[in-house]
Amino acid sequence: MANVSFFTEEGSITSNQSATEAFGPLPDSGNSENYNLENRFVISADAPAYAITKGLLIAIANSENVNLLNLILLPINSVTAGMPIKFFIYRGIRKTSLINSNNTIPVADGTWAPDNILKIIKDLQDKKNIEDSTPGVVATSDSLGYQFSNLPDTTYLEKLYYNNGEGFQPLIVNSGCQIGKFNGGTNLAGITVAMEFIGKAPKLSIANKGTHVFSIQKVDLNNPSLNPKEQMELAFKNRFEKEEILSCIDLAAFYGACINQKIRISGLSDTTPLQRFYGKDIVYVDIRDDYGFSFNHFFKFQDEVQYTVLPSGGSGTPTNFTVTDYYQTWPILRVKGMQYNTAKDYLWLKLPLYKLKLDSPFYLCSFTGYFYSVYEKSTQNYGLIANDTEKTTINFDDTEPIRFWNWRHNDNSLGANYIFIKVSYPPEPSAQEVSRELRDLFRVNIESFFSDTVLTDGEFGVKNYDSINAPITRDSSTGQVYTSVIGIVYDKEHVTLYTYRENIIYSESEVDEYFSYPIFKTGLYTKEYAIEDYDLAGVTNPNIGFLSLWRNRQIIDNQTIRKLTVNNGDDVATEVLTLNLDGDFLESDDVVNGLEVITLTRSEFAYLQNVQAGDFPGHPNFIRSGETSIKTEDTYSLTEIKLTLGVPAVLEDVPSGALYVGIEDSPVSIVHNGNPIKFTAIDFL
Repeated sequence: MANVSFFTEEGSITSNQSATEAFGPLPDSGNSENYNLENRFVISADAPAYAITKGLLIAIANSENVNLLNLILLPINSVTAGMPIKFFIYRGIRKTSLINSNNTIPVADGTWAPDNILKIIKDLQDKKNIEDSTPGVVATSDSLGYQFSNLPDTTYLEKLYYNNGEGFQPLIVNSGCQIGKFNGGTNLAGITVAMEFIGKAPKLSIANKGTHVFSIQKVDLNNPSLNPKEQMELAFKNRFEKEEILSCIDLAAFYGACINQKIRISGLSDTTPLQRFYGKDIVYVDIRDDYGFSFNHFFKFQDEVQYTVLPSGGSGTPTNFTVTDYYQTWPILRVKGMQYNTAKDYLWLKLPLYKLKLDSPFYLCSFTGYFYSVYEKSTQNYGLIANDTEKTTINFDDTEPIRFWNWRHNDNSLGANYIFIKVSYPPEPSAQEVSRELRDLFRVNIESFFSDTVLTDGEFGVKNYDSINAPITRDSSTGQVYTSVIGIVYDKEHVTLYTYRENIIYSESEVDEYFSYPIFKTGLYTKEYAIEDYDLAGVTNPNIGFLSLWRNRQIIDNQTIRKLTVNNGDDVATEVLTLNLDGDFLESDDVVNGLEVITLTRSEFAYLQNVQAGDFPGHPNFIRSGETSIKTEDTYSLTEIKLTLGVPAVLEDVPSGALYVGIEDSPVSIVHNGNPIKFTAIDFL
């Protein structure tokens, strides 16, 4: 469990936070809707800034005030309190607290906490001076990564840590380490909490500014001059653009989620926590779909969700639910100032069912805490909460009521919290005849800070994404339902997209427990190899891709990559690679069985990323199979798949007449350098 600290001395915040200083919706300005993606505070001069979690620290210039710095803290633990936190960004740090006018690092005086960044830098420099016989050398701002301030705004923040090209090693600080001093006074302190979200990876442009406000052009979704299809197109574009706010969370909700999960926050009052925060009594309900979008991103559900607490004197399952439009303003539910009426600390929810297929099973995965359903006797992180054939009640409009424990303030108001859940309808087994990796699993806008890196033979850069960004999947052979990790790898010539199983969230039968294994982790790796060990005769510019080297980096040391040459039935040889257990040509294991991979050349992937097709060119497209041919021999079958893209399109549900957004084959032919992009798979019979 990660150690968590308050970001400053609690008493340094000199006034209660106003609504416009808090994370959340701001008043419209002109033709723009605005949303504050940070928390800002009036704070005393020279108030200490503390590391919220253990992490890697970089300081950059504030592009709007030469006297200030912004700090970027990358947590060591990729998940804190169930949330995939990527960065904590601090604004309003007094520059001279960390960097002297001559660009050197000052020495900490008695006003600093014993554990502080200046002492860490001095100790490291003193050690280096002894090793290099360079007495008296003083560390410069380069030790804080300040030199990265001049990089383009489009630079991914992760690139500064994993792939900066300068040999820079960011400093590790513990939770609670003093990492600077806020300027205070009229310069407000600001904190952004950035979460992992494919397509919204944080860049330098959000880290070097004085504030972090997201703005979007207002649109009239009820414009009578638009026909229903045009209204749906406009609503879908607007919904997608607004989901930018899901890349950050309220600092109050982050701390509240820690309190709710019994994670102690050093430096925060145990009796009256978060009293200076405007959001101290806001509970966020963030419901995502399989891809990490908001739950009704594609308009396949109703927009309304229901919530309640027990009425005074009530017990059992409540009936007095409040119905609210989840998308009334922004794509998240914010419940503020709700009061408990009984001693039961539960917030109840009911979610809408899939309006196009009401009998589908409805799976729920909770990332930030356990939930109870009315049919389960124990708490759970995962479960089937609608249309379960093992339960007596079949719902028609909403899921069964589910409840989440939520802490309370002394005045009985619900304490700040972040209920972070994913809902899913995994495809029916009959819909999984196509390999999962070619069924709209991978988005072409998946980002990697290695995309512009020149890599040599044996080098590969891995970018892993948390399971909130990956679809829930069902294994039809076992009846098990899994969450998955998803990611992208660049090597010298290739791009590899992958996913692997993380946790079982539902099982139709008693089976052996699945133990998740972190197959890949974010980072830059190098594996030396001898080119002569590979059969590459006749290959132009031979290169060994990531998958050929991956096995050698794993603790799974009994896997063998085999190269097979088979005949496709037309006297044409096809070469394929298989990964198998040593000693058995056809045997594999659970880890490998749960791994889905496709590999493209760099130029093929770049081409796919730039294809403009359909009515929504700003929305990510998906990799999917197109024309497929199967040739069967005595002992194996060969499947040749021509790749296409899945693109969003407004469709009509024939039985109901309801409009929604589906994923359709690209109307544009996918042809790279005059040829289709093809995959060949072998299945042994």
